Amino acid sequence: MKLKEVSFSEWILNQHLPPLVSEWIRVSIECEIGTEWTQISALDGLAEFHIFLGNGDDGEKNYRILGGNEQFTDSLSEAIGQDHISLNTRVNRIVSQPGKGVSVFFLEQTQNISSVIQAKYVISTIPLFRLFEIQFEPALSDKKRQAIASQGWGAYFKAHIFLPSIAEKFWNQKGNSLLPLLSDSPLGVIYNGNFDPQSKTKILSLLISGKDAEIFNMMPLDQVRIHLTDSLNHLWNGIQSMIQNMEFYRFHPRAIAAWPPRRSRFDALSNEIRRPENNIFLAGDFTESSHSDGALISSARAVKQILLIHPKN
Repeated sequence: MKLKEVSFSEWILNQHLPPLVSEWIRVSIECEIGTEWTQISALDGLAEFHIFLGNGDDGEKNYRILGGNEQFTDSLSEAIGQDHISLNTRVNRIVSQPGKGVSVFFLEQTQNISSVIQAKYVISTIPLFRLFEIQFEPALSDKKRQAIASQGWGAYFKAHIFLPSIAEKFWNQKGNSLLPLLSDSPLGVIYNGNFDPQSKTKILSLLISGKDAEIFNMMPLDQVRIHLTDSLNHLWNGIQSMIQNMEFYRFHPRAIAAWPPRRSRFDALSNEIRRPENNIFLAGDFTESSHSDGALISSARAVKQILLIHPKN
């Protein structure tokens, strides 16, 4: 737990690794956690880097779903039952009463009808930073609110750059593409996008993270265009005159969870978030990790907690 007291960057630099190794670790981690390695604790940097640790046999396994991820979500919805799934609803209030279970008040937004669901237990997967939008009765504990307020967040911003096909000369060398390219600049990661043979238009996709994403998410888009144009031209001199258009896609500035120095997903405050309270269980990836695996981990944890309280007959 001492590793949570310092930043991941400070800890790595104190290992006196070869500079290129330190830089490889930095660029591998920063674009994945959506923030700078100075903004996460060493303990959580190592937790995010775990797929590279070990002897190779106990690393992360890669699974591919034949037919695409929609097959997975369709199978889940079929197992649950479509009649048990509600869409386009917004929870406004959660009331927990001893001996009476939990009442969830919500608005059916398509018809603007208010309704309520009665349950023994409630699992909330609302991102932690948006819990303030819900009126909890009784209120969440002070420790839970302290944990949420002291947690960090990763941000993303996406842009599509439209160019003529001749622009490929900037990222092709000897017939081979340099893309995807981690630019280590406000451009973020540059991907090879779609190509429209009819209009002969090429699309570069930029996935921008960290402080640059936070700035662009709050900046007028005409100014974003100027910043990205200047950065592209700095990377590939002369490409500015070829830019035909740009499209922007804002992601919430708090896209994924992060834990700053002196905090960790493993510390007492994070354990407080995961502690059941008034028959309410907080789950979702924000409660466990900086990746979607946290959703799976938290679902197993929440169900286990419920079964400990209310075991199967």
